[in-house]
Amino acid sequence: MKGIKHIAAILFITGAVSCNQSAKQPAKGEVKTAIDSVAVFILQSTALDKTISLPGELLPNEKVQVYGKVNGYVKKILVDIGSPVKQGQVIAILDAPEMQSKIAESKQRLASVKAKWTSSTDVFKRLTEASKSDGVIAPTDLEKAKNQVASDEALLQAAQSELSAVQQTAGYLTLRAPFAGTVTKRNVDAGAYVGKTGEMPLFEIEDNRSLRLRISVPEAMTGTKVKDEKVQFSIKAIPGKKYEGKLTRQSGSLDVNTRSEVWEFFDYQQRP
Repeated sequence: MKGIKHIAAILFITGAVSCNQSAKQPAKGEVKTAIDSVAVFILQSTALDKTISLPGELLPNEKVQVYGKVNGYVKKILVDIGSPVKQGQVIAILDAPEMQSKIAESKQRLASVKAKWTSSTDVFKRLTEASKSDGVIAPTDLEKAKNQVASDEALLQAAQSELSAVQQTAGYLTLRAPFAGTVTKRNVDAGAYVGKTGEMPLFEIEDNRSLRLRISVPEAMTGTKVKDEKVQFSIKAIPGKKYEGKLTRQSGSLDVNTRSEVWEFFDYQQRP
């Protein structure tokens, strides 16, 4: 009996295992469907902020070199280095005696031509009045008088233009500041002869009330944008102090030598 019990128990376990295995296996001819899964994520775009440090230079808002446009001698100098000037202010006076002679000559020529035009106009008016009576004035004489008036009038206009041109040239003897600023250079003294080709400028004037910050941006960064179009910068002469400039213009072209584009930042106000 003990042997029978052991055999029965073994058969029972084996049978149970067999039944379980047959339950897990698909029936013959049945197709098992596999579950496919893929890991997904949501793609988002965002700005990448990056801070870089580039060298730059501060330039005056406006800068000009003043030359003598006509030949002459420096008669008087009214400003010097560091002198503040206003727009249109006289900074120097030149003297050219031959210019005064040209003006006087042009005035005399204008007076002569004007007298001739006045005379021919008066003759034409008299002939016109007389021609109202039949047979008094020949039509050819009247036409000749009319043409003389037109000729004298053309000469009068030419003389007026000549005098105006000479007077305008004489106006260059008075040197004026083209804008408000400060005289930064003076290269001439009273009595010097100016107006020669290739000479140094008489004065240099700069408007330093506001400055331009000019930066050469490398080619690899020309496609980026400046955050809020503002930049912070410092000056070696004033260490530890930060200033701010606003992007105002870009050159739009790469320098073939440095492979960089010039960007300008403005609104840096000079402190008193």
